[in-house]
Amino acid sequence: MAKAAFKNGFEEYGYDIIKRMKELYKKDKAIYFLYNRKTAENQESGGGPSAWGAAAILNAIDEGLAGIEDLDVKYNILGFSPRFIVTEYKQLRYITGYEKSNITIDINYELKECGMLYEIKASSSVIKAHILLPKNKKFEKLLVNGKNFKTSGIEAVGESNYINFTFEKNNAENVKIEIYF
Repeated sequence: MAKAAFKNGFEEYGYDIIKRMKELYKKDKAIYFLYNRKTAENQESGGGPSAWGAAAILNAIDEGLAGIEDLDVKYNILGFSPRFIVTEYKQLRYITGYEKSNITIDINYELKECGMLYEIKASSSVIKAHILLPKNKKFEKLLVNGKNFKTSGIEAVGESNYINFTFEKNNAENVKIEIYF
């Protein structure tokens, strides 16, 4: 449910679900497949294996909140749709990837009054960006690796606005994305 909320313009609700799951984990020291919606008690015996619940939450964080999607093979084409602005964090680092293939996506994020910064370390050759803009902020400009970069537009998803662009890079190149408002 959290992942669907992130992808359909209900980003705050998606993050609220993740925060509530974090509290359940603190209480139970595990994530279960099924919880009683009224009491928030785990129903360990029904529904399916507990790992499914944990996998769903991890996927909601990876693809929903961090917005990291493998659009090809081994992240050759990286879908990048971060929604960190709905969190309480002004700076964070997020790392994911394929351990067995030794492929890592390493994201640094920073929110400032005048804009957002994303630094991406990945072997991807293409980044398809769809980045959530803060509510009540008007997009001014985009820099990629310090140079003005043209967007393919602002897209409304529900009541949210996203900036869209595609960046082709050499595989070893790190990418610095600066969005000003």
